[in-house]
Amino acid sequence: MDGYYQELNQLQQENQDLLSQQLSYYGLDGEGYKREYLSTTLDRKREQYKNECRLLIARRIQAMEADSLTKEMSGQVERLCIKYSPAYAFRTTDGQNDDQYRQVQ
Repeated sequence: MDGYYQELNQLQQENQDLLSQQLSYYGLDGEGYKREYLSTTLDRKREQYKNECRLLIARRIQAMEADSLTKEMSGQVERLCIKYSPAYAFRTTDGQNDDQYRQVQ
């Protein structure tokens, strides 16, 4: 049973770490999250906080998309995702499976 609790604690810590990273990445305040979302009992207040966060996240994404460095990096990531995707495995050097490759894309 100790292993179960240990694993549960580890998963909870990983979840907290991930949440903190996400809040930080989008420029959201972790204390505000605890105060305005976790501690709030009114659904209306929670919805208001979520909408404010959505707006901040959308602005952050727009700013990143407008940045030329971000565009270049996202293009590189997209090429890598395609290169290492299962669909890419259909493609052969002799062109035999090119039709299957195009269908999966």
